[in-house]
Amino acid sequence: MDLGLKHKVVLVTGASEGIGKATALAFAREGARVAINARRAPVLQATADEIASSTGAEVLALPGDMTELESLPALVEAVIARWGRIDVLVNNAGTGMSKGFLAVTVKDLEENFRLNFFSTYVVSQQVVPHMVRQGGGVILNLGGITAKQAPKGPSTVSGPAKAAMFNFTKALAQEFGRDNIRVNYLMPGLTMTPRFDRKLRDLTGGDADKYAQEMQRWSRDVLLPGRRWGKPEEMADVIAFLCSDRASYMTGASVIVDGGVVRAL
Repeated sequence: MDLGLKHKVVLVTGASEGIGKATALAFAREGARVAINARRAPVLQATADEIASSTGAEVLALPGDMTELESLPALVEAVIARWGRIDVLVNNAGTGMSKGFLAVTVKDLEENFRLNFFSTYVVSQQVVPHMVRQGGGVILNLGGITAKQAPKGPSTVSGPAKAAMFNFTKALAQEFGRDNIRVNYLMPGLTMTPRFDRKLRDLTGGDADKYAQEMQRWSRDVLLPGRRWGKPEEMADVIAFLCSDRASYMTGASVIVDGGVVRAL
């Protein structure tokens, strides 16, 4: 299926690995020009080189910390300086925290909201005026299923931060729909990213059997065969679709991709 993304300019945050990297690669394979951002400059550049060499796409690496909100205008302007427009913004940068409510510090709260919500708000605020001037665009926000359904473990920090994205997505879609700007929200479930791989290895000490058992314990509510985890590429395929004209009547929508974990309607 041709998604009509050829020559589109796409900015993906948090794109050095995992879902962000898979998303940037998916857009590049569709012929888009891709700007990617992440904190670790060497890893980000290696990702940019890999995407460019495997797809032939134009890729711009823009290292930077999304929690440094004052630096985000420069991030957006770097993309505009290179290509003159931004057709798609994928707000992928984010993190999770599992910590008991009474143990959460003000620093925990500030850092989680800064990365999971404030950075998305500020970078979107920088991109929207360009989209209005050029006649439209697409913003895709990423969160997690803790935005929709509280997990069995504690999640009183990142969960609420990601739940804030519901209102933000709806409000932004409503305000700028007449400007031909679509805004949607994707909530991935358990996805085998390098971050989760590292976490599982730390938890199990690298023991293969314990690693597999821990994976199964985490995914016990998945409805699919083997209670398997999702792949970054599976999330990226949905993201590319939502950002394409094939999904041109979707805006203000929240889409869950979690193997059936969330039971709420």
